Amino acid sequence: MKHLIGITCLALMWAACASDDTSENKIIDQRIEVRKVAVITLYQGDIYGLGFSENYSQLITNQLEWLDVAQKLDKVKFLGALDVDFQFFEVLMVTASVYSYQGHSIDVVDIEEFDDYLKVQIDHIMKGNDAPALCQPVHLVKIPKLGKRLVLEEV
Repeated sequence: MKHLIGITCLALMWAACASDDTSENKIIDQRIEVRKVAVITLYQGDIYGLGFSENYSQLITNQLEWLDVAQKLDKVKFLGALDVDFQFFEVLMVTASVYSYQGHSIDVVDIEEFDDYLKVQIDHIMKGNDAPALCQPVHLVKIPKLGKRLVLEEV
């Protein structure tokens, strides 16, 4: 009888371990689902003088925030004329450090959507030149309205 119980326990343990469709595996698979986010550049350039905090990012979700950023960038006519329907879109702004020379950039190269956040990959493709000026690179991109927190990653 003890022999039969032992064999039954071993068979049950083997069956439980052999299954690949456990709920834990399904949860892990759902967490790593990644979707690419369509990105449209609205503005990329420099802020001259003192602009925003260094290495700053902001998700602009309404017209009032958008006009405030346009004013701080001294681009009210240009950015104010761009049509952003904040019912369906939001604007991501990223800035780099303040540099003493022109020719630097900050570039949003990719955005991936996860279940609870957006991973924003940024790069500094242009590394500067010899033209002296106090400037800060900025990149503004329009993305679909997703309402998720941002995680920035340098590539």
